[in-house]
Amino acid sequence: MGKDFSVLLETGVGSDVSLTVDCEVFPVHRTVLAARSPVFRAELFGSMAESTMSNITIEGISAPIFRLMLQYMYTNVVPEDLEPGNGNLATRFMTLVQLIAAADRYALDRLKLLCARRIWDSAMMDAVPIALACADKFHCPELKAKCLEFMSAPQNSRLVFATPAYIMLGAKSPHLIDELRQKIRDSYPSKQ
Repeated sequence: MGKDFSVLLETGVGSDVSLTVDCEVFPVHRTVLAARSPVFRAELFGSMAESTMSNITIEGISAPIFRLMLQYMYTNVVPEDLEPGNGNLATRFMTLVQLIAAADRYALDRLKLLCARRIWDSAMMDAVPIALACADKFHCPELKAKCLEFMSAPQNSRLVFATPAYIMLGAKSPHLIDELRQKIRDSYPSKQ
């Protein structure tokens, strides 16, 4: 069924609304978007002005990331190549972070989980603090727990603490450093 819906997205056959993102127009199907996202359901079938519009402009997301999100919504699959950035690990990582942000915005919880797992599977030592900040900001508890566990492990903590990303994490999200410190304290047996 995913391939059938993918054809609908690629061809635009039967589309009933166009979404414009970064000057790129995506002909889509209200029912598909509404079935997959409560946010789109409210926008496209609720009392919002968008429910009667034939062309809706979406701000705050790039066209390539929006395209990936639509591909997921129509096929239930996150593309393996994750264009853009399919060759560069750091670019793939940032693409996943942006895709999690889009999934959070449109309440696509399964997409967030799939992206979080891919982030974890491809995370480099110096990227774990970035993954932690992303997990916290976009409500990905599984990824957050894995990052905290990894960063609090004695064999990893000194290496992670020396990264520029960790220093930036401390400056931008001190509450995460507090959580990490608490996790480290909790991992040591209490002296009685």
